[in-house]
Amino acid sequence: MVRRAGIEEIGAAVTVWRASNPDSTAPEHADSLRSWARDPDALLLVAESGGRVVGMVLLLPGRDQDGAGGLVPGLCHVTGLAVRPESQRSGIGSALLDAALREAAGREATRVTLWTAGDNAAAQRLFGSRGFAPTGRSARDGGGTVMLHFERSS
Repeated sequence: MVRRAGIEEIGAAVTVWRASNPDSTAPEHADSLRSWARDPDALLLVAESGGRVVGMVLLLPGRDQDGAGGLVPGLCHVTGLAVRPESQRSGIGSALLDAALREAAGREATRVTLWTAGDNAAAQRLFGSRGFAPTGRSARDGGGTVMLHFERSS
């Protein structure tokens, strides 16, 4: 079941992200997720199974300069899509992404962006199946992993 999370669940959600990214070379991303989730305009969604949080995604209002600038009307950004390893490949990631995209549509977003690791073929297939396409932009995260930028327009 996918649902909105309360502020008291940010820690549980970030724990899911850490569990699904044990080899992350950018541990500061977990701290960023925690901070971004506290933004009153952010939406933290979690997936539950057996009373336990097993997945998360964060929908943020889109901003210029990859999140460092001003708000961009009609733009949302997805980040932190993660599912516990033992729950992966069961449709939870798809359900979380679909819920985030419905919320973006409700916010009248005409564009949704995200970044994903260049070597994460499964995530890229999921994003492609939901209408995301590579923009041609890439950057290295804090640990040096190549990240690819994707966008979906409606």
